Amino acid sequence: MQSTNLTNILDNTTGVTAFIPNNDAIAAAGGSLSAATVNNHIVKGFVGALPDLVVGSTLTTAAGKGVQITVVNGDYYVGGAKIVQSNLILENGVAHVIDTVSCLI
Repeated sequence: MQSTNLTNILDNTTGVTAFIPNNDAIAAAGGSLSAATVNNHIVKGFVGALPDLVVGSTLTTAAGKGVQITVVNGDYYVGGAKIVQSNLILENGVAHVIDTVSCLI
């Protein structure tokens, strides 16, 4: 996927929570992300900064997949991916860096 397609998906979505895989996670997934994969990491219409991500709640991704928010030993997880950096403020929402790709696909 070209980076401009990823940028368009994120820029053209209002009220977004994005779960962005870190570099190690992207490398483990083959080095790039498809548009379908990106849609599995975006929640439209909800800006979920920590601590607004409610433990036990399920968020629906742009691809229609439900991912649950959990906490283990004080660490937040979304769909099994650990949030390793939180509350990166975007013009149209918030992003969280996660440690894996596969659990949200």
